[in-house]
Amino acid sequence: MNKKLILLILLLPLLMMFSIFTSTNSVQLNVAVGVSKIEIIGSKYVYLDLDKNEQYYVNYAVYPISAKNKNVFFSYEQVGSQNLAELTFEEGYIIPKSTGVAKVTLTTADGGFKDSFIVKVDALNLHSITSTINQSQIKVGKTARISTTFDPSNFYNKMLSYSSSNTNVATVSDKGVVKGVNPGSSIIIVSSVSNPEIYENIEIEVYSDEVIAVADPEINTIESGGEVALVIEESVKNDITKESITFSVYDVSNNQEVLVNAEHVFNMEKTGIVENNGSYKFTYEINNSKYENIKIIFSVIINDQVVNSQSSTCYIYKMNGISAEFDKNIIVMNVNELVGVRNEITLIPSNADVVFSIKNISNANIIQNTTYIEPTIKAVKPGVSDLTIEVKSNDYPDQDPIELSVKVVVLSDVGINEAVGGYGYERMLTVGGVQASNNSIKPRLTVSPLNGVDAGDGFLSNIKFISNNENVQIDNSVENKGYIEILNEEFNDLVDITCVFEYEYQGEKITSEESFPITIRCIGNGVNVSTFEDLYNTVKQEKIVVLQGDIIGDFGKINGEDFYTEQTVTKIQSTYDIAYYENVNNLIAKENDSNKKQLETTIKVLLNFKNDIYGNGFEINANNVTNKLNSTGGLQADALFRGPLKFVSLSDSASSSISVNAQDNICYAVYDDVDLVNVTLKGCTLSESDGSYDLNDLTYTGTTVEVFGDNVSIKYSTIANGRTALRVFGDADVEKSSRVINLNISNSVLSCAREFLIRMGSNCFVDGTLETPAPYIDNNKSISFPAQKAYSNMTSEEKAEYENRYIKTFVNLKDCILEDSGLFCIGIDSHFSGALLENGLLSEAWTNLAKTSYGAKLTIEGDVRMYDWKNINSINSDTLIETNSAVFEKYKLDVKELIDALATNTEKPNLNKIVYKETDGSGNINKFVHGGIAFFGGGKNYGVADFKDYEFVRLNGYEVNLSDVNRSDLQAAAGNESFYFLLNDASISDEENGHTGFLPKDQEALENSSNAYAPIYKKY
Repeated sequence: MNKKLILLILLLPLLMMFSIFTSTNSVQLNVAVGVSKIEIIGSKYVYLDLDKNEQYYVNYAVYPISAKNKNVFFSYEQVGSQNLAELTFEEGYIIPKSTGVAKVTLTTADGGFKDSFIVKVDALNLHSITSTINQSQIKVGKTARISTTFDPSNFYNKMLSYSSSNTNVATVSDKGVVKGVNPGSSIIIVSSVSNPEIYENIEIEVYSDEVIAVADPEINTIESGGEVALVIEESVKNDITKESITFSVYDVSNNQEVLVNAEHVFNMEKTGIVENNGSYKFTYEINNSKYENIKIIFSVIINDQVVNSQSSTCYIYKMNGISAEFDKNIIVMNVNELVGVRNEITLIPSNADVVFSIKNISNANIIQNTTYIEPTIKAVKPGVSDLTIEVKSNDYPDQDPIELSVKVVVLSDVGINEAVGGYGYERMLTVGGVQASNNSIKPRLTVSPLNGVDAGDGFLSNIKFISNNENVQIDNSVENKGYIEILNEEFNDLVDITCVFEYEYQGEKITSEESFPITIRCIGNGVNVSTFEDLYNTVKQEKIVVLQGDIIGDFGKINGEDFYTEQTVTKIQSTYDIAYYENVNNLIAKENDSNKKQLETTIKVLLNFKNDIYGNGFEINANNVTNKLNSTGGLQADALFRGPLKFVSLSDSASSSISVNAQDNICYAVYDDVDLVNVTLKGCTLSESDGSYDLNDLTYTGTTVEVFGDNVSIKYSTIANGRTALRVFGDADVEKSSRVINLNISNSVLSCAREFLIRMGSNCFVDGTLETPAPYIDNNKSISFPAQKAYSNMTSEEKAEYENRYIKTFVNLKDCILEDSGLFCIGIDSHFSGALLENGLLSEAWTNLAKTSYGAKLTIEGDVRMYDWKNINSINSDTLIETNSAVFEKYKLDVKELIDALATNTEKPNLNKIVYKETDGSGNINKFVHGGIAFFGGGKNYGVADFKDYEFVRLNGYEVNLSDVNRSDLQAAAGNESFYFLLNDASISDEENGHTGFLPKDQEALENSSNAYAPIYKKY
């Protein structure tokens, strides 16, 4: 047992390398102060009501946070052909001055970076009307039509009233039709029914080029008699008397014209002539019901001669009933607009006494009847509805009511919906040209109105999609509306799609404004996938995956049955140092003990990504396979993921063992030249309570993503919920020892890891026992370990030379969020290289373990945020050194206690900055520590970190040696080199010296703000 205890003590540095951090030196990282971008936070479409005096505060962020000049300029411009809304800017608020649409742009004073959004200004109240007439001079008996526009143009009540100042000169109908009666001038008054104080005056001149003319040459009457007005030209009116006017009467029924005896048909009483301003009025009576359509020719005799142009014709139609019809086939309205039905109908005769009523509205969610006395409809939602009107005559009570039908189209600004939270962080839809199977969801676009209301019946069916590229077609049929088809599998490009509301009925077409374009990415040979079976088959065939739905509930299942078993899961040789396993297997072979089985040196992989993945913001979640716990919290018997391989292990029996962990099983392995774009990859579903996650649930979930290949990129993605979220060490194959791995991560979130969010290093080893393995610049210089201390002071040329000699893994991290690690956000490690491991002095199984890794370089660029202040009570390091025996419990290290000890180190009092203390309302002192970047291992750590245009809060550097915590005895196994940490601390904000500070309260405030995830979204 004593020997085993000694071995256990030698194992403890493994835990230390994960958890011990303190400071003997502090290194400052300068923060860039130049502006690098601007982002408008909030909706890209803003709606304001002019009459409510609505204003809009423009919320924006200028990056980096530490930039000195955050001034911006406001500007606005017209959008297409739409009316420009006049805007002013005061103290960050947009204040509208007129209705319309405008594109608002914010431009930084420093660097000229821009971001924009659209403002649409409407108004509930009517401001003014503008009326015009198509001809200001009209001939007696002729007509002209008045047109009126409203400010605002979409004012809901467009009902108008009309009147004439001189009805002897001109009359006007309630539909705005002006008719010339007699020569002269008149003023037509156009007034708003809803607000009569808003009106327009239109001057009209009526003229005559004949000696005599009938003021109303076409009379419809429902009575037996009436009145005909004759207009006499001013120049000859004194030469004409009532006796000089004669007339002839014709029957024009049945399309025939027959001269009839006027006395039997038409009794014109000349005694009824009334002279009035150069006109004569004749009363008449139709005294024979046989004749209902009559033509009268009036003539003037001057000096016993009938002179040319001194005659005029009048038609009188006696009605046996009324007739009515809509003026047009389609009534077009805007949402909330009111339309009086009477104004849309032509009635014959126009003076008939009728009652209008709304009999039926086919789609009551589109238009509704109102409580106005005159039948009035109100537009409620965009769409199409049939409107049926009933017209009943009071003059002819026996006449059946007339039913009139018309289409009502309610228009709206339209926009293409951006599903899945705006198509994920990238805010772009990717479409594959190939369907994995009939079960896979086909990519489809949908639209909605942009005026804040829902779409009604007939809206979607009349949407038309427009592609700007002939290789991409959008289905506009009703049954397949919005489906996207790539016509060429070799086509890979961005395409702009717009849509319009377009409705056609009986030759009349109504079209809305074209929507703002949405850009989609088309991958002609990409495979659209939405089920696990299709995902598995597509990945197995090494084809491009384009997700069209989440793969969570059916992950790992085909036809409802579990797919993954020991026989079907992929197994690959571990790329970590397996010398311990090889040594144990050699010992078993030597002992020739049939009761002992050879140790397995493979790890399990669920999916091997050897081609690109485009996720559209959707999620792949391995919970069905990795979360295999029973009711007591233990692993189920069929669990495939049972924990990682061991770096070293000591075991008496299965029930009494202690071990240090190494490489784990993998949910998703990524190989050469693969892009992960806009996808969420999770190792399991992690439960949340009280706003936080229990990371202890991640003990058996393995590594979520491991990168084995070169030239890999992760963009606009989330990698979460694993023992390690992302691991990148390259390949340990000796033949590939010179191989360099490059990984680029941008605009992504890495969250919720039991240990590390990113663990990086190299699987290629150098002899850690050498004092100086090789010169890094010349023979007169040697490396100072941890290398980060020296690297941060190197020139650019020296850094390049160092990286060329010693770096095998390059990870570039740009504009990302890292949050909720169990220990550290990023771990850059090396192997142990202690003297006791060199030749297996204590155990043959530990022979040839005294190695250290080549270096890994981490480059942090732009706005990378580490939201990882944590209460030290939440830290649990049980998974690093695992034991299931109480005999060994006392040899396990409690990281929480170690942090407390380091923070109270009296010999180095500056160490207390690593812990932030906060007193709660009950007087309890809570302690917090930040999980930043850890260079650990005890061996010669060649790993380095560099910062390029870094925009967030400075990280401080700390060095710790095992002797600082009175554990120098551990150095014989782990090695003599210090660990090094870059993290936020409890320092007071000191902006003058470039330290802006980032305490737990700052983290909480930022996480709860709209700016919390600003770095990860694609900017347009």
